[in-house]
Amino acid sequence: MNRRTYLTTTAGISAVAFAGCAELDNPDESGDDDDGDEPSDDDASDSGDEGDDETGGVEEFDDFEDLDDWETIEGSLSADEDRYYTGSQSAHLETEADGRVTIARELSDSEDFSGMSPGLAVESGSLSDLLIQLFDDDGDLLAFRSEIGELSFERTNFGVAEADDDADMGEVSEIQITMLGGEDDGREIWIDDLHFVPRPDDGMVMIQLDGGYENHYTEALGILEEYDYPATAFVPPGRIREDEQAEGDRLTEEQLEELADADWTIASNTHNAQNPTGLDDDEQEDAFADAVEWLEDNGYEDGAKYVSYPTGRYNERTLDLCAEHHELGFAGRYGVGGYATNPTLCPRVSDPSAGEVEQLLEWTAELGGITSLAYFELDESLEEFEDAVEAISEYEEGGEITVIQPETVENEYVIND
Repeated sequence: MNRRTYLTTTAGISAVAFAGCAELDNPDESGDDDDGDEPSDDDASDSGDEGDDETGGVEEFDDFEDLDDWETIEGSLSADEDRYYTGSQSAHLETEADGRVTIARELSDSEDFSGMSPGLAVESGSLSDLLIQLFDDDGDLLAFRSEIGELSFERTNFGVAEADDDADMGEVSEIQITMLGGEDDGREIWIDDLHFVPRPDDGMVMIQLDGGYENHYTEALGILEEYDYPATAFVPPGRIREDEQAEGDRLTEEQLEELADADWTIASNTHNAQNPTGLDDDEQEDAFADAVEWLEDNGYEDGAKYVSYPTGRYNERTLDLCAEHHELGFAGRYGVGGYATNPTLCPRVSDPSAGEVEQLLEWTAELGGITSLAYFELDESLEEFEDAVEAISEYEEGGEITVIQPETVENEYVIND
């Protein structure tokens, strides 16, 4: 085990955590019953068969049936036979005094994960960041990260969080999984189904605007028209104004029509853009269903297939409603993602700074993958939004990045397995 590599990389990884995503809440407690389908013996993957089983674009790597393959660097690791996503047990990770837990696996033979992104099925009782680091034979790394809410087992999509210039993903010799979080001890998480998915060869970017604010029309539209770029407007229909005489700072119905005429996708931010975790089950149902009904009744049925979770928050009920009413749901903090194994948790980066955008675009162009840049009311962030669009254009003119819409992700980059 290369202890020096571990100590020098994970200590600085938190600097790559992009700002702008509010804390996730879930009032539901995780139960002990399993939420995944228990596969037959023929379907289950063995821990030692790295990358041998490929199903629907997902390369199964480790089902954590044999924890002897993993070494505990900090915190504790144990098997839990009462909670699992696949097989008969999961890996239960628990922090100690430093508020972090890390496990590592050295591979007997180097594996080729070129153009791939890792994923996990995760169950967590608290908000946490989960980090997967892939080290090559020289100790250089490509690190992936995902923000985990309070959820029962869900497959989670990861985005790139750090990349060494010389990292060779054709020769991966070690994998580390770390839960980052608070200072308190005793925080825990359950992981299962370590897998890998393809990352699109080409770099792609989505431009998203949440909340249906009027300056998305008065400011963002002009900026994007200069480059002939479309965007996705996630709007709360309950706050859309009938006309300019109506009080408020949200879009009018006519302005929304003009955005649609400019090839924007008009999608849902739920009916009133309320934090879904603060609503009961029936209220959440109404928030999702009413928004979809309004969008479809007003000619935006294509955009009604997509939703962003207000304030970035969600719980089990939110994801269930997304699956019922939509094709894609957007939340998270990280970009440069691969194919989505969970379309209700498509990652994005909210209100990124200019420096964060530049790093994200560089990784997206070099590594391939999908990056969604999300902005809210463009008051203080207007200049950064304009700089981001200009930076996108430079990469796009060089043939390194393409601007896409959610429809492209839905049709081409979701793995239904």
